[in-house]
Amino acid sequence: MVQYRNTGLKHKLPVIVVLVMVVLFAAGYAVAGEMLFPQPVQNAGPPEKKTEEYKKDLEPQVVELPKEQVTFLVLGMDARPGEIKTRTDTMLFVSVNKKTSRIAVMSIPRDTRVQIPGAGYDKINNAHVYGGPELARKTVSQLLGVSIDHYVVVNFAGFKEVVDAVGGVDMYVEQNMNYYDQADGTHINLKKGQQHLDGEKALQYVRFRSYPRGDIDRVEHQQKFFKALVVKTLQPGTVTKLPELVSSIRKAVNTDLSLKDMLTLAYAARNFSSAEIISQTLPGRFMNYSGISYWYVQQEKAAAAVLALLDGKKTPVFQGSP
Repeated sequence: MVQYRNTGLKHKLPVIVVLVMVVLFAAGYAVAGEMLFPQPVQNAGPPEKKTEEYKKDLEPQVVELPKEQVTFLVLGMDARPGEIKTRTDTMLFVSVNKKTSRIAVMSIPRDTRVQIPGAGYDKINNAHVYGGPELARKTVSQLLGVSIDHYVVVNFAGFKEVVDAVGGVDMYVEQNMNYYDQADGTHINLKKGQQHLDGEKALQYVRFRSYPRGDIDRVEHQQKFFKALVVKTLQPGTVTKLPELVSSIRKAVNTDLSLKDMLTLAYAARNFSSAEIISQTLPGRFMNYSGISYWYVQQEKAAAAVLALLDGKKTPVFQGSP
């Protein structure tokens, strides 16, 4: 049985599907054990001190997690055809504990102000521009204060195909959703009520953002879809087909996991029958600095929030002034 707790997990359309697969691969890790992936030691090291500003945030201690934990950084890209160096649209830290079967997901707002090694202060979504997934992983690792074993970079093209591959999702659409953007051709037209969402309709559901509270409400709806998709994917009739889907999934992502590794984890995940999924957004507060809007996070509080989440505890997302 899959159990859930939810706070404001923020992620965009294809990351939801890829996260499901990451969850299953992580579950496969829990079955496969240390023989496939020995726990590496990640040592991001202290960033360069360029100013006294937020000095207390500049010397994070990156700790190696216990061997029963495996961690992933999931990066969602908003890349146009031919683009290589582009900002990340979404960052998710995912951890699975193979002893407790707890899967923790921490969403990192794209506007988080952070020290990027070698680049200085910037929004965290620019780390990939400066140094690809490895620098993004290093930046997130030192922000959260924990090691990160693997990364998964999302290619948006495979979203609809993956949803269709698992047979779509049955869920209740809370309101009529209508939106059209002439600039990029986005067309959303969903009716309120219980529906079966195939890949195209699922894409519309998770892209819709015309809510009273904007992104906060969108995050809640995306989390609802993620839960429904996890339930569908973990059903016996679906999870046994996961190895057959790996080649399609592999085309939709860039990862340091090899195809062989993914297949091994996919086969192992078929034996993973229970999980507790707990998720939340990285705690912080809105901040305007030099005319630019940021999500301000104190590193020590970020590290504490991650360790609490790994222990099954949530931290209030909105923090007061430091």
